[in-house]
Amino acid sequence: RHTRYIGDWSSDVCSSDLIGEYLLYSPKDDEQTRRTVFGFAILATAATIVLILMGRPLFLRLYNDPGVQRVILILPLSMIVSLLTMPILNMLAREERFVIINLASTVSALVLAVGQVALVWLGYSYMGLAYASVLSALASLVVLFIAAPEHVLFKPSFRSIRTDRKSTRLNSSHRC
Repeated sequence: RHTRYIGDWSSDVCSSDLIGEYLLYSPKDDEQTRRTVFGFAILATAATIVLILMGRPLFLRLYNDPGVQRVILILPLSMIVSLLTMPILNMLAREERFVIINLASTVSALVLAVGQVALVWLGYSYMGLAYASVLSALASLVVLFIAAPEHVLFKPSFRSIRTDRKSTRLNSSHRC
């Protein structure tokens, strides 16, 4: 019960998906722009994880269940793995490669469903639901790494912002 609600909340609050949408509509389609967006997504995910971990006492009081403490420690793992899929999914959507996106989503959903049932059946109770969300995110990541290795990013950067800011200043100074 509480695992599902906290998991939905954490993925909704994590704005890396919103930041990643910039890749869909950006006029620039270069590696530096993707790395900059990835850097901002890492910052947003890190901030969300810090908020979740700082809010642990509140969640413990709200749900009045000591198991929530363990669940809150597992959910950020799923967010971190999902962060790695963000630039890949957004670039695939930009290129309209929906078959790969649907394949990754289908594999992820299957792993989630089978993982939840199997882990609960094996006696992990509600923790099985949290572990299955991590397994699901990992399955999606593996499919995307295999199907679209050209979009895999590991190195964030904020260099593009500095470059854009300088070019904006130069353009505005020429207008005067």
